[in-house]
Amino acid sequence: MKCNATLRERISTDFNQKYAAMPRSQRPPSPACTNDKATVRLVSADMARRTGLTFFEVARQPLTYSVTCNAEIAYDGNRFAQLSSRVPGVVRGVRVDLGAKVAQGNVLAVIDSPELAAAKSDLLQAMSSVALQTKSFERESALGKTGLSPLRDVQEIENRLTEARIAESLAAQKLRLLGLSEEEVAYLRETSDTSSLLSLTAPFDGEVVERTAVIGETVETSRMLFSVADTARMWAMLDLAEPRVQLRVGMRVTLQLEGFEGDSFAGQIAWVSTKIDPRTRTLKARAEFVNPEGMLKANMFGQAHVQVRDNEQALVVPKEAVQWDGCCNMVFVKENDTTFEPRKVRLGLANEDLFEVRDGVREGERVVVAGSFLLKTEILKGEIGAGCCPDDIKKKK
Repeated sequence: MKCNATLRERISTDFNQKYAAMPRSQRPPSPACTNDKATVRLVSADMARRTGLTFFEVARQPLTYSVTCNAEIAYDGNRFAQLSSRVPGVVRGVRVDLGAKVAQGNVLAVIDSPELAAAKSDLLQAMSSVALQTKSFERESALGKTGLSPLRDVQEIENRLTEARIAESLAAQKLRLLGLSEEEVAYLRETSDTSSLLSLTAPFDGEVVERTAVIGETVETSRMLFSVADTARMWAMLDLAEPRVQLRVGMRVTLQLEGFEGDSFAGQIAWVSTKIDPRTRTLKARAEFVNPEGMLKANMFGQAHVQVRDNEQALVVPKEAVQWDGCCNMVFVKENDTTFEPRKVRLGLANEDLFEVRDGVREGERVVVAGSFLLKTEILKGEIGAGCCPDDIKKKK
Protein backbone atom coordinates (compact mmCIF):
# COMPACT_ATOMS: atom_id res chain seq x y z
CA MET A 1 0.00 0.00 0.00
CA LYS A 2 2.82 2.37 0.87
CA CYS A 3 4.50 1.53 -2.44
CA ASN A 4 1.28 2.28 -4.35
CA ALA A 5 0.84 5.58 -2.52
CA THR A 6 4.41 6.60 -3.31
CA LEU A 7 3.96 5.73 -6.99
CA ARG A 8 0.65 7.61 -7.12
CA GLU A 9 2.27 10.66 -5.53
CA ARG A 10 5.10 10.58 -8.07
CA ILE A 11 2.65 10.30 -10.99
CA SER A 12 0.60 13.16 -9.57
CA THR A 13 3.68 15.38 -9.19
CA ASP A 14 4.86 14.70 -12.74
CA PHE A 15 1.37 15.30 -14.10
CA ASN A 16 0.92 18.61 -12.27
CA GLN A 17 4.31 19.87 -13.44
CA LYS A 18 3.52 18.95 -17.05
CA TYR A 19 0.20 20.79 -17.11
CA ALA A 20 0.94 23.55 -14.59
CA ALA A 21 0.88 26.31 -17.22
CA MET A 22 -2.41 25.14 -18.72
CA PRO A 23 -5.70 26.70 -17.52
CA ARG A 24 -7.65 24.38 -15.24
CA SER A 25 -10.57 24.03 -17.62
CA GLN A 26 -8.20 22.70 -20.29
CA ARG A 27 -6.35 20.14 -18.18
CA PRO A 28 -7.02 16.45 -18.72
CA PRO A 29 -7.93 14.30 -15.69
CA SER A 30 -4.98 13.18 -13.61
CA PRO A 31 -4.34 9.42 -13.78
CA ALA A 32 -3.26 9.49 -10.11
CA CYS A 33 -6.50 11.03 -8.83
CA THR A 34 -8.76 8.61 -6.88
CA ASN A 35 -11.50 11.03 -5.83
CA ASP A 36 -13.85 9.50 -8.39
CA LYS A 37 -13.62 6.24 -6.44
CA ALA A 38 -15.74 7.74 -3.67
CA THR A 39 -19.50 8.12 -3.31
CA VAL A 40 -21.09 11.06 -1.48
CA ARG A 41 -24.09 9.82 0.51
CA LEU A 42 -26.31 12.19 2.45
CA VAL A 43 -28.24 11.08 5.52
CA SER A 44 -31.66 11.56 3.89
CA ALA A 45 -33.50 13.01 0.91
CA ASP A 46 -34.71 15.78 3.21
CA MET A 47 -31.06 16.67 3.85
CA ALA A 48 -30.54 17.07 0.08
CA ARG A 49 -33.55 19.40 -0.16
CA ARG A 50 -32.43 21.47 2.83
CA THR A 51 -28.93 21.70 1.39
CA GLY A 52 -30.43 23.42 -1.68
CA LEU A 53 -29.09 21.07 -4.33
CA THR A 54 -30.23 21.79 -7.88
CA PHE A 55 -29.71 19.59 -10.93
CA PHE A 56 -29.14 19.76 -14.65
CA GLU A 57 -29.85 17.00 -17.14
CA VAL A 58 -26.85 16.49 -19.41
CA ALA A 59 -28.00 17.15 -22.98
CA ARG A 60 -26.84 18.20 -26.39
CA GLN A 61 -27.40 21.88 -27.04
CA PRO A 62 -26.33 24.39 -29.69
CA LEU A 63 -23.01 25.84 -28.55
CA THR A 64 -21.63 29.12 -29.90
CA TYR A 65 -18.02 29.89 -29.10
CA SER A 66 -15.52 32.45 -30.33
CA VAL A 67 -11.91 33.08 -29.44
CA THR A 68 -10.19 36.47 -29.39
CA CYS A 69 -6.58 37.03 -30.42
CA ASN A 70 -4.21 39.76 -31.53
CA ALA A 71 -4.13 40.66 -35.22
CA GLU A 72 -1.84 42.71 -37.45
CA ILE A 73 -2.86 43.90 -40.92
CA ALA A 74 -0.57 43.11 -43.85
CA TYR A 75 -0.71 43.32 -47.62
CA ASP A 76 -2.09 40.34 -49.49
CA GLY A 77 1.11 38.39 -50.18
CA ASN A 78 -0.32 37.13 -53.46
CA ARG A 79 -0.92 40.69 -54.64
CA PHE A 80 2.19 42.44 -53.33
CA ALA A 81 5.43 42.82 -55.30
CA GLN A 82 8.80 44.37 -54.56
CA LEU A 83 10.31 45.33 -57.92
CA SER A 84 13.93 45.78 -58.89
CA SER A 85 15.81 46.02 -62.17
CA ARG A 86 16.90 42.65 -63.57
CA VAL A 87 20.03 44.24 -65.00
CA PRO A 88 22.46 46.74 -63.46
CA GLY A 89 22.25 50.19 -64.98
CA VAL A 90 21.27 53.83 -64.52
CA VAL A 91 17.74 55.11 -63.83
CA ARG A 92 16.89 57.31 -66.85
CA GLY A 93 13.28 58.02 -65.99
CA VAL A 94 10.66 57.53 -63.23
CA ARG A 95 7.09 57.50 -64.54
CA VAL A 96 5.07 57.12 -61.32
CA ASP A 97 5.13 58.57 -57.82
CA LEU A 98 4.35 57.14 -54.40
CA GLY A 99 0.63 56.43 -54.07
CA ALA A 100 -0.02 56.28 -57.81
CA LYS A 101 -2.65 53.85 -59.08
CA VAL A 102 -1.18 51.59 -61.76
CA ALA A 103 -2.53 48.98 -64.14
CA GLN A 104 -0.79 45.78 -65.16
CA GLY A 105 1.94 46.61 -67.69
CA ASN A 106 2.23 50.30 -66.84
CA VAL A 107 5.84 51.54 -66.98
CA LEU A 108 7.17 52.54 -63.55
CA ALA A 109 10.76 53.43 -64.49
CA VAL A 110 13.25 53.17 -67.36
CA ILE A 111 16.72 51.68 -66.78
CA ASP A 112 19.66 52.31 -69.14
CA SER A 113 21.75 49.11 -69.18
CA PRO A 114 24.77 48.26 -71.41
CA GLU A 115 24.26 44.62 -70.40
CA LEU A 116 20.81 44.67 -72.00
CA ALA A 117 22.19 46.12 -75.23
CA ALA A 118 24.86 43.40 -75.32
CA ALA A 119 22.23 40.70 -74.77
CA LYS A 120 20.14 42.06 -77.65
CA SER A 121 23.23 42.05 -79.90
CA ASP A 122 23.86 38.41 -78.95
CA LEU A 123 20.38 37.48 -80.14
CA LEU A 124 20.79 39.33 -83.46
CA GLN A 125 24.16 37.67 -83.99
CA ALA A 126 22.67 34.24 -83.25
CA MET A 127 19.81 34.92 -85.67
CA SER A 128 22.34 35.85 -88.38
CA SER A 129 24.29 32.66 -87.74
CA VAL A 130 21.10 30.57 -88.02
CA ALA A 131 20.26 32.22 -91.34
CA LEU A 132 23.77 31.57 -92.68
CA GLN A 133 23.87 27.94 -91.55
CA THR A 134 20.37 27.35 -92.93
CA LYS A 135 21.46 28.47 -96.42
CA SER A 136 24.62 26.34 -96.21
CA PHE A 137 22.62 23.31 -95.16
CA GLU A 138 20.10 23.76 -97.95
CA ARG A 139 22.90 24.05 -100.52
CA GLU A 140 24.82 21.03 -99.24
CA SER A 141 21.63 18.97 -98.99
CA ALA A 142 20.86 19.68 -102.65
CA LEU A 143 24.40 18.73 -103.67
CA GLY A 144 24.24 15.62 -101.52
CA LYS A 145 21.14 14.40 -103.33
CA THR A 146 23.01 14.58 -106.67
CA GLY A 147 26.09 12.92 -105.21
CA LEU A 148 28.28 16.00 -105.62
CA SER A 149 28.71 16.47 -101.85
CA PRO A 150 29.71 13.68 -99.46
CA LEU A 151 27.27 12.73 -96.67
CA ARG A 152 29.85 13.65 -94.04
CA ASP A 153 29.87 17.32 -95.20
CA VAL A 154 26.06 17.46 -95.12
CA GLN A 155 25.97 16.09 -91.55
CA GLU A 156 28.65 18.51 -90.40
CA ILE A 157 26.74 21.51 -91.71
CA GLU A 158 23.52 20.15 -90.15
CA ASN A 159 25.29 20.00 -86.77
CA ARG A 160 26.41 23.63 -87.17
CA LEU A 161 22.82 24.63 -87.92
CA THR A 162 21.59 22.84 -84.79
CA GLU A 163 24.23 24.60 -82.66
CA ALA A 164 23.27 27.98 -84.14
CA ARG A 165 19.60 27.38 -83.33
CA ILE A 166 20.47 26.44 -79.73
CA ALA A 167 22.56 29.63 -79.39
CA GLU A 168 19.62 31.67 -80.73
CA SER A 169 17.23 30.05 -78.24
CA LEU A 170 19.60 30.72 -75.32
CA ALA A 171 20.04 34.37 -76.38
CA ALA A 172 16.25 34.85 -76.52
CA GLN A 173 15.81 33.15 -73.13
CA LYS A 174 18.41 35.46 -71.57
CA LEU A 175 16.44 38.49 -72.75
CA ARG A 176 13.28 37.09 -71.16
CA LEU A 177 15.17 36.59 -67.90
CA LEU A 178 16.29 40.22 -68.08
CA GLY A 179 12.65 41.30 -68.16
CA LEU A 180 11.71 41.53 -71.84
CA SER A 181 8.28 40.21 -72.77
CA GLU A 182 7.59 37.88 -75.70
CA GLU A 183 6.26 40.88 -77.63
CA GLU A 184 9.45 42.83 -76.99
CA VAL A 185 11.63 39.91 -78.11
CA ALA A 186 9.53 39.57 -81.28
CA TYR A 187 9.85 43.33 -81.91
CA LEU A 188 13.64 43.01 -81.59
CA ARG A 189 13.68 40.19 -84.15
CA GLU A 190 11.73 42.38 -86.60
CA THR A 191 13.50 45.73 -86.09
CA SER A 192 17.01 44.76 -84.88
CA ASP A 193 16.71 47.55 -82.29
CA THR A 194 19.59 47.22 -79.80
CA SER A 195 18.41 49.97 -77.46
CA SER A 196 19.86 49.71 -73.95
CA LEU A 197 16.64 50.96 -72.28
CA LEU A 198 14.69 48.53 -70.09
CA SER A 199 11.16 49.33 -68.88
CA LEU A 200 10.25 48.29 -65.34
CA THR A 201 6.50 47.52 -65.40
CA ALA A 202 3.71 46.83 -62.90
CA PRO A 203 2.94 43.08 -62.59
CA PHE A 204 -0.75 43.67 -61.74
CA ASP A 205 -3.29 46.42 -61.02
CA GLY A 206 -2.56 48.13 -57.72
CA GLU A 207 -0.97 51.08 -55.96
CA VAL A 208 2.66 52.14 -55.58
CA VAL A 209 3.22 51.81 -51.81
CA GLU A 210 7.02 52.23 -51.79
CA ARG A 211 9.43 54.08 -54.07
CA THR A 212 13.19 54.43 -53.78
CA ALA A 213 14.04 55.00 -57.47
CA VAL A 214 15.80 58.33 -58.21
CA ILE A 215 16.65 59.58 -61.69
CA GLY A 216 20.37 59.36 -62.48
CA GLU A 217 21.37 56.89 -59.79
CA THR A 218 23.15 53.63 -60.54
CA VAL A 219 21.22 50.55 -59.46
CA GLU A 220 22.08 46.90 -58.97
CA THR A 221 19.75 43.95 -59.34
CA SER A 222 19.48 43.57 -55.55
CA ARG A 223 18.17 47.11 -55.07
CA MET A 224 14.39 47.39 -54.55
CA LEU A 225 13.01 50.33 -56.57
CA PHE A 226 9.23 50.04 -56.11
CA SER A 227 6.65 48.10 -54.12
CA VAL A 228 3.22 47.62 -55.65
CA ALA A 229 0.22 46.30 -53.71
CA ASP A 230 -3.37 45.54 -54.57
CA THR A 231 -5.10 46.90 -51.47
CA ALA A 232 -8.59 45.74 -52.51
CA ARG A 233 -7.92 42.67 -50.35
CA MET A 234 -5.82 42.60 -47.18
CA TRP A 235 -4.49 39.98 -44.78
CA ALA A 236 -4.70 39.89 -41.00
CA MET A 237 -1.99 37.82 -39.31
CA LEU A 238 -3.39 36.27 -36.13
CA ASP A 239 -1.55 35.15 -32.97
CA LEU A 240 -3.69 32.65 -31.10
CA ALA A 241 -2.61 32.09 -27.50
CA GLU A 242 -4.91 29.06 -27.17
CA PRO A 243 -3.36 26.45 -29.48
CA ARG A 244 -5.82 23.85 -28.14
CA VAL A 245 -8.59 25.58 -30.10
CA GLN A 246 -8.83 23.93 -33.51
CA LEU A 247 -8.94 26.66 -36.14
CA ARG A 248 -10.04 25.65 -39.61
CA VAL A 249 -9.90 27.30 -43.00
CA GLY A 250 -13.21 29.03 -43.72
CA MET A 251 -14.04 30.01 -40.12
CA ARG A 252 -15.60 33.46 -39.86
CA VAL A 253 -13.54 36.29 -38.36
CA THR A 254 -14.66 39.68 -37.08
CA LEU A 255 -11.88 42.26 -36.89
CA GLN A 256 -11.85 45.31 -34.64
CA LEU A 257 -9.01 47.81 -35.02
CA GLU A 258 -7.47 50.45 -32.81
CA GLY A 259 -8.97 53.81 -33.67
CA PHE A 260 -12.04 52.27 -35.33
CA GLU A 261 -14.17 51.77 -32.23
CA GLY A 262 -17.68 50.76 -33.24
CA ASP A 263 -16.61 49.54 -36.67
CA SER A 264 -15.82 45.94 -37.53
CA PHE A 265 -14.64 44.07 -40.61
CA ALA A 266 -15.79 40.61 -41.66
CA GLY A 267 -13.47 38.02 -43.17
CA GLN A 268 -12.53 34.38 -42.90
CA ILE A 269 -9.58 32.13 -42.05
CA ALA A 270 -7.49 31.29 -45.13
CA TRP A 271 -4.50 29.52 -43.53
CA VAL A 272 -3.59 27.92 -40.20
CA SER A 273 0.01 27.13 -39.31
CA THR A 274 1.03 23.55 -38.57
CA LYS A 275 3.47 24.58 -35.83
CA ILE A 276 3.63 26.67 -32.68
CA ASP A 277 5.86 29.75 -32.78
CA PRO A 278 8.92 28.76 -30.69
CA ARG A 279 9.40 32.30 -29.38
CA THR A 280 5.84 33.39 -28.50
CA ARG A 281 4.29 29.91 -28.07
CA THR A 282 1.31 31.07 -30.12
CA LEU A 283 -0.40 29.56 -33.15
CA LYS A 284 -0.16 31.62 -36.34
CA ALA A 285 -3.12 31.96 -38.68
CA ARG A 286 -4.13 34.24 -41.55
CA ALA A 287 -7.49 35.79 -42.31
CA GLU A 288 -8.47 37.60 -45.50
CA PHE A 289 -10.64 40.72 -45.77
CA VAL A 290 -12.03 42.68 -48.68
CA ASN A 291 -10.98 46.32 -48.50
CA PRO A 292 -12.83 48.24 -51.23
CA GLU A 293 -12.68 51.59 -49.42
CA GLY A 294 -9.05 51.21 -48.36
CA MET A 295 -9.77 51.53 -44.63
CA LEU A 296 -7.48 48.64 -43.74
CA LYS A 297 -3.83 49.72 -43.73
CA ALA A 298 -0.74 47.54 -43.48
CA ASN A 299 0.75 47.29 -39.95
CA MET A 300 -2.49 48.24 -38.18
CA PHE A 301 -3.13 46.39 -34.93
CA GLY A 302 -6.41 45.09 -33.58
CA GLN A 303 -8.39 42.20 -32.13
CA ALA A 304 -9.76 39.31 -34.16
CA HIS A 305 -12.78 37.33 -32.97
CA VAL A 306 -12.83 33.90 -34.60
CA GLN A 307 -16.16 32.05 -34.67
CA VAL A 308 -15.00 28.57 -33.66
CA ARG A 309 -18.47 27.14 -33.02
CA ASP A 310 -21.70 28.52 -34.47
CA ASN A 311 -24.73 26.79 -32.92
CA GLU A 312 -23.16 23.34 -33.31
CA GLN A 313 -24.58 20.56 -31.13
CA ALA A 314 -22.42 19.62 -28.14
CA LEU A 315 -22.84 17.72 -24.88
CA VAL A 316 -22.88 20.45 -22.20
CA VAL A 317 -23.12 21.08 -18.46
CA PRO A 318 -23.37 24.39 -16.57
CA LYS A 319 -20.07 25.90 -15.51
CA GLU A 320 -21.34 25.98 -11.92
CA ALA A 321 -21.61 22.18 -11.97
CA VAL A 322 -17.86 21.72 -12.60
CA GLN A 323 -15.58 21.66 -9.54
CA TRP A 324 -11.78 21.58 -9.32
CA ASP A 325 -10.56 19.11 -6.70
CA GLY A 326 -6.88 20.06 -6.93
CA CYS A 327 -5.94 17.91 -9.91
CA CYS A 328 -9.10 17.22 -11.95
CA ASN A 329 -12.31 18.81 -13.18
CA MET A 330 -15.20 16.98 -11.57
CA VAL A 331 -18.99 16.83 -11.63
CA PHE A 332 -21.39 14.98 -9.30
CA VAL A 333 -23.87 12.66 -10.97
CA LYS A 334 -27.11 11.96 -9.12
CA GLU A 335 -27.66 8.22 -8.55
CA ASN A 336 -30.71 8.63 -6.31
CA ASP A 337 -32.11 11.18 -3.86
CA THR A 338 -29.25 10.71 -1.39
CA THR A 339 -26.32 9.32 -3.39
CA PHE A 340 -24.02 11.25 -5.74
CA GLU A 341 -21.15 9.88 -7.80
CA PRO A 342 -18.12 12.10 -8.52
CA ARG A 343 -16.92 11.89 -12.12
CA LYS A 344 -13.69 13.17 -13.63
CA VAL A 345 -14.54 15.02 -16.85
CA ARG A 346 -12.58 16.22 -19.85
CA LEU A 347 -13.84 19.65 -20.87
CA GLY A 348 -13.89 21.23 -24.31
CA LEU A 349 -14.97 24.66 -25.44
CA ALA A 350 -17.13 26.99 -23.39
CA ASN A 351 -19.36 30.03 -23.61
CA GLU A 352 -20.47 32.33 -20.80
CA ASP A 353 -22.60 29.71 -19.04
CA LEU A 354 -21.79 26.22 -20.35
CA PHE A 355 -18.87 23.83 -20.72
CA GLU A 356 -18.67 21.29 -23.51
CA VAL A 357 -18.01 17.87 -21.98
CA ARG A 358 -15.97 15.55 -24.19
CA ASP A 359 -15.69 12.66 -21.74
CA GLY A 360 -16.93 11.62 -18.29
CA VAL A 361 -20.73 11.90 -18.45
CA ARG A 362 -23.51 10.59 -20.69
CA GLU A 363 -26.50 12.28 -22.18
CA GLY A 364 -29.53 12.08 -19.88
CA GLU A 365 -27.58 11.87 -16.61
CA ARG A 366 -28.36 14.50 -13.97
CA VAL A 367 -25.52 16.48 -12.42
CA VAL A 368 -25.52 18.69 -9.33
CA VAL A 369 -25.34 22.43 -10.08
CA ALA A 370 -26.03 24.45 -6.92
CA GLY A 371 -24.43 22.62 -4.03
CA SER A 372 -21.70 20.88 -6.05
CA PHE A 373 -19.06 22.81 -4.09
CA LEU A 374 -20.46 21.38 -0.84
CA LEU A 375 -20.21 17.84 -2.23
CA LYS A 376 -16.62 18.50 -3.28
CA THR A 377 -15.71 19.52 0.27
CA GLU A 378 -17.15 16.23 1.50
CA ILE A 379 -14.90 14.37 -0.94
CA LEU A 380 -11.84 16.29 0.24
CA LYS A 381 -12.73 15.76 3.91
CA GLY A 382 -13.12 12.07 3.15
CA GLU A 383 -9.51 11.99 2.03
CA ILE A 384 -8.37 12.92 5.56
CA GLY A 385 -10.93 10.78 7.36
CA ALA A 386 -13.53 13.43 8.16
CA GLY A 387 -17.21 13.78 7.28
CA CYS A 388 -20.53 15.01 8.57
CA CYS A 389 -21.58 11.48 9.54
CA PRO A 390 -20.22 7.94 9.25
CA ASP A 391 -22.21 7.27 6.08
CA ASP A 392 -21.38 10.55 4.32
CA ILE A 393 -18.35 9.24 2.43
CA LYS A 394 -18.15 5.67 1.34
CA LYS A 395 -15.35 4.27 -0.78
CA LYS A 396 -16.52 2.15 -3.66
CA LYS A 397 -15.51 -1.45 -3.58
